[in-house]
Amino acid sequence: MSEFLRAAANAVPGALVSFLISGLALHYLKRYFDKKLVSAEAKRQERLKIKRKRSEAEQRRRRAEGRLLFWMHHALIKPPPNGELEDAWEEFQNAEEAQKEIERSILAEYETGGGA
Repeated sequence: MSEFLRAAANAVPGALVSFLISGLALHYLKRYFDKKLVSAEAKRQERLKIKRKRSEAEQRRRRAEGRLLFWMHHALIKPPPNGELEDAWEEFQNAEEAQKEIERSILAEYETGGGA
């Protein structure tokens, strides 16, 4: 029995060191994966923000396009055209330019590697 206790006493330091190393490895792996998850979530949020900006610009352009077509139709049916057609044309051009600017900024960010 005393040989068994002596062998067990000799094995304890090795087992403790093994548990300590395993614990440290697991701790650092957990930290690594947590950082990866946080990074992935930040990228997902950025992509979602870009998608939302694109969608809003597209909706604004479509709304302006619809108003422009309405006032063009109105000008053809009931001439002469009034100032609403000019306003609708300017609104359409502004919306289209804003959409192009958003696309340019997204492309520039992508090409420089700064975002999504």
